[in-house]
Amino acid sequence: MKEAAMYLVSRYGGRGRGIWTSINDGTVAVRDRHNRIDVKVRNGIAVSETTRTRDKCTILRYGQDLTIKKGKRTVHQEFYDPKTLRGMKKGGLWKRQRDFPLCGVKGTLECFSTSNGSCGKEVFTYDNGRCAYVATRWRKKLIVCRPSGKLWMVIKGKRTYAGIL
Repeated sequence: MKEAAMYLVSRYGGRGRGIWTSINDGTVAVRDRHNRIDVKVRNGIAVSETTRTRDKCTILRYGQDLTIKKGKRTVHQEFYDPKTLRGMKKGGLWKRQRDFPLCGVKGTLECFSTSNGSCGKEVFTYDNGRCAYVATRWRKKLIVCRPSGKLWMVIKGKRTYAGIL
């Protein structure tokens, strides 16, 4: 049985002077003054990628999730279908974004998918815990509330969900 390997190739070595190496298990680290990228390799396949800048850390685990952190606070998460590299997770929470503003007030935006993989529901919750709206594909009326809980607006139509945010 042939063993899989990931190859790193030097592009700018010049004619006949390029170098290459194979990696079965390990980490490839690329660094400059402001950024650092680490790619983890298992059995010759890249399984995760971590990108760090001065104020942000992005962790991508292929077929699992994407997490963006500012300091120790997680500000963005996406969850993927294990059968794909970055395909939307079917039948559940697939995206969560914190510190998302709705008319100047920050909150958390959560997106849920249906069992066939399309966008099914979107929920926005203010940081004080009050729900701003719940938008779904099947509702014909969207009710949006202020951070105090008072009614702000009502949107009516054939379908109110068209990927609001």
